[in-house]
Amino acid sequence: MGLKKGTNSSRLDNEFVRLLVRLGMNKNIAILLAFFTETTQTTFREIEAATGLCEPQISVAMKYLHEQGWTTSHASEKGGSLIKDYELIIPINEIMTRIGDKKEQEINKKIALLGKLKNYL
Repeated sequence: MGLKKGTNSSRLDNEFVRLLVRLGMNKNIAILLAFFTETTQTTFREIEAATGLCEPQISVAMKYLHEQGWTTSHASEKGGSLIKDYELIIPINEIMTRIGDKKEQEINKKIALLGKLKNYL
């Protein structure tokens, strides 16, 4: 369910992905976050090779990470070719804190709604 298998690290990453998905996160986004636990700067091709995701899946997931303000990208020339680099600009621990805070707010809103519902009984 995530990063390519083989190493102990990939097994841990797969558990990381499973937990994020159980929290309601899109699987491909969770896979990219797991990938970024190992590196803060990468290329599209490195993401493809490590995750097994295809171009459209990576593009959509990277767009989400960028919209959250967690990543940035820039083009550079390497060996005569234009390469797009992606960089995690918020530490992964901070991202996990933000995800946790958001989930906590969602739960608190639901608890408040349940309290209001009880008033009608």
